[in-house]
Amino acid sequence: MQINMQKAIILATILLNLIASPLAVGADENQERRHRGPDRFEKIIALSGLNLTAEQTEKIMALHKAYREESEPFREQLIGKGRELKELWLAGIPDRQRIATVEAEIQKLRKQLHGKLEGYRHEIRRFLTQMQREELDAILRDQRRDPERKRHG
Repeated sequence: MQINMQKAIILATILLNLIASPLAVGADENQERRHRGPDRFEKIIALSGLNLTAEQTEKIMALHKAYREESEPFREQLIGKGRELKELWLAGIPDRQRIATVEAEIQKLRKQLHGKLEGYRHEIRRFLTQMQREELDAILRDQRRDPERKRHG
């Protein structure tokens, strides 16, 4: 009985470390997360000197709003699935099959959300002139090469 309790404590410690480690890293990267996805892309467009017309800005803002509304259910589902996965791992005897199922559902949701993001980016590019698209591509390339600039830009 004593050995089983020790094993349970060790397992619980390992699981908590597995769960807490990404959360701790995520907390440090909270600032960076705000600059990902559509918000980061929109910030680049707004601050990059692309000289958008009022009409372009209006269309991009409308697309951004539509994207946020359309993607919100996916983000909420991802949060719910993450909580469910955490509970499954913390159960007395983790159900490996259910864990695998929930992980697959999470991956599917992430893929769907990423597809929506790519569609959003593609739609924005349609409103830009060739010169603006080239300038945007150059900005994105620079940010990939210089992560500090990306983080603080």
